[in-house]
Amino acid sequence: MFRRWWRRRRKREADANLTITGECNQCGACCAQVLLISGGRPVKSRRAFRRLVRRDPAYAMFRPVDRNGRGELRFTCDNLGGDGRCTIHDRRPQLCRDYPSVAMVRAGGELPAECSYQVVPLQDFRTLLEAARPRD
Repeated sequence: MFRRWWRRRRKREADANLTITGECNQCGACCAQVLLISGGRPVKSRRAFRRLVRRDPAYAMFRPVDRNGRGELRFTCDNLGGDGRCTIHDRRPQLCRDYPSVAMVRAGGELPAECSYQVVPLQDFRTLLEAARPRD
């Protein structure tokens, strides 16, 4: 029990040291190569994907297309238009509105190379104080 609490606490602290910067450049790459997360881990099997869809039907808009180098399924969104833009942008589900997230990155997700968002580590307060301290 303590071990689980400690892991969650360390994960929260680690997440607090990252932030996402940038704005969407509407490249569509994030919707063409999606890594879905279930239970804090990437979806690796079609069976796990079917369970995820049963729990939350919003995931039914994704289709498995291939696997990444770690064996995790990559998906594409059925609502991605030919121009790389979302065809349901005004009514897209929350999981799309939350993209990108620090939790996604912590679970092993990566931002596509075309994406204009960036994952940036934050400096903790102690590091900032050390940097501001006058040197002899």
